[in-house]
Amino acid sequence: MPGLAVPTVSNLSTLFKSVRLGALNLLGQKKDIINRLPDETLSEIFLHATALLATETFPPLLDDEIMCKTPVISQNNQSTPFPLSQVCRRWRAIVQHTSSMWRSIAILHPNKRHLYRTKLWLTYARNQELDIMIDQSSDLSEEEIETTSELLKLLAHGKRLYRWSSLDVQLCREAAYLLSTQLDELRLAKSQALCTANIWILEPMDENVVDTMWKALNGITSLYELQWRADGSRVGITPSHTFGRQLQFLKISIPVPVDHAIRNLRYCSDLKVLTLHFSGLASSSSSILPFVELKHLDTLVVRSTDPLVDFFLHCTFPSLKSLEVDQITETEAPYVLQMLRRSRCELQVFVARFPRLSSDTLIDWIKSPSLQSLETLCLAGVDVTDEVLTALTWPPSDTCAMDSSITYLPKLEHLGLTHCGPSITSDIFIRMLGSRFWPAPQRGTVGHIKNVRAELITAILTVSVKTSQMEQYERTIKDCASRTEGWGERRLTIQEA
Repeated sequence: MPGLAVPTVSNLSTLFKSVRLGALNLLGQKKDIINRLPDETLSEIFLHATALLATETFPPLLDDEIMCKTPVISQNNQSTPFPLSQVCRRWRAIVQHTSSMWRSIAILHPNKRHLYRTKLWLTYARNQELDIMIDQSSDLSEEEIETTSELLKLLAHGKRLYRWSSLDVQLCREAAYLLSTQLDELRLAKSQALCTANIWILEPMDENVVDTMWKALNGITSLYELQWRADGSRVGITPSHTFGRQLQFLKISIPVPVDHAIRNLRYCSDLKVLTLHFSGLASSSSSILPFVELKHLDTLVVRSTDPLVDFFLHCTFPSLKSLEVDQITETEAPYVLQMLRRSRCELQVFVARFPRLSSDTLIDWIKSPSLQSLETLCLAGVDVTDEVLTALTWPPSDTCAMDSSITYLPKLEHLGLTHCGPSITSDIFIRMLGSRFWPAPQRGTVGHIKNVRAELITAILTVSVKTSQMEQYERTIKDCASRTEGWGERRLTIQEA
């Protein structure tokens, strides 16, 4: 064809050569651009390059494959900064002088190869505050026990102890003993940086060591978050142990006597989050229990197999937003409601296990004014009957009229029920779900709208028998969620026990 040149081998070779040279030239320009960046900019790029996209992805990264590649990693970084330091002399200098890249250090299953790398790490961290994580294995070797002690000494050497910012450790008896002496030294120091501590003791310990560590932690004035767990320990929180007045977050996963907790909580006026595991033990004190008001507490988690009447009778939480209680009995249920009424709080999340609770009592809970601000309700251990489902229906079926002013749980968005018994009727079950998932009718004049409520976003229900009607309705909600704008997060799960 006229005007159309047929390419020859020579022409193609020239074309490919031109493309290759152009690509190399472009790469050279990019490399030149990187080389012209100031050190400060490269330092920021390195920080972002190693940062995790989300903190919740950190735990799965701590696997054997990663630990084989690098014995020391960072809690805040996806990998160690060491690979960046091996690119060129300039990058190595930048990485080594960016001390903020080295402030977080995590050591899993300590062994001898950790020592040299940890020394380098701490050298590059310079005067940065340190976020420390040490996780011993459950099957300890002599090397791991010895190395852990050396690492703790290295991390606390000189003034490093006073630069500890967060501490997350899982330790055996020997390492815990050494740590207790270090924390006691930190307690007496004028300069303290430790803000959070998560202590997990893997073995039974001597009571004196527990006393020393507990008193040291609660005596560190900079500490505002404390988590304490001691597996297999025969030593619980005894009456001599007090809770630090400066604490805002406190989680104790070993049994605490109820009366001891009440007496000590009255001093923790700044608490915002509290998790306690109560025991049936009682302290030796026979004095009358004080009344406790924690004005700033918004999250409370209580676990116990023993009566909690005293706790709910003596405590008030005006700012409480989330309450999770395990093992509420028929006897204790009224005291929980009394506490909520006395607190005058706007509870948004309620998660509870009710062993042997009657459906009538549960209906009273649903109708209680203290629970009408709930956005999340998860109940386990109580048989859900048609009467309970009727109370949850919007508007309640027992009010009949759509314009009735009697309404329950108008803000409910998340519902979990684990024991929908064999006696429930599919029609009543589906009617309840339909009344909550779909938009509510609005009646009345402007400014006097009745029956306005939130719509369910998620519902997880366990039934004894999953009928075909339930399966069909579950598919309907799923289909609507995939097609309806704004319904992307809607989920209905009906599972058979």
